[in-house]
Order: sequence, then structure tokens, then C-alpha cells
Amino acid sequence: MKTDEQLKIAIDRYANAVQRVCMMYLKNTHDTDDVFQDVFLKYAQSKTEFSSVEHEKAWILRVSMNACKDHLR
Repeated sequence: MKTDEQLKIAIDRYANAVQRVCMMYLKNTHDTDDVFQDVFLKYAQSKTEFSSVEHEKAWILRVSMNACKDHLR
């Protein structure tokens, strides 16, 4: 699990990118907000250790895309 500090840093870094990805897929702010919360909850619960900031960003964006696709089903 991630610490509160790690979660805060990730939200500061990636919030805009996650919101953009979600809006592209969902075209709805309410659904985007729901998926946004799910993505960062998954991040907080993840035990994945990232080798770099780029790896972390790629993971978060992939989780965002998959969560949007799941939401649309």
C-alpha cells in the first residue's frame, strides 16, 4: 500500500492527465469523477514498486483507460 504522502504526490502529478483520459472515453463529468476516484484508490492499494516516474505514469494511465472501458460495459 502507498502512504498518504505518495498518494498526494501522485494526485498532484497525474490528476490532469487522468481527468483528460477519462473525459475522452466517458464524455461525462460525473462518470469521470467516479473513475478518477477508482484509479487513485487502486493506486493507493497497489503494492507495485515503480522503477521511474515514467513507469508510474504509464501504469496510472493504463489503469485509467481500463477503468473507463470497464465503466462503459
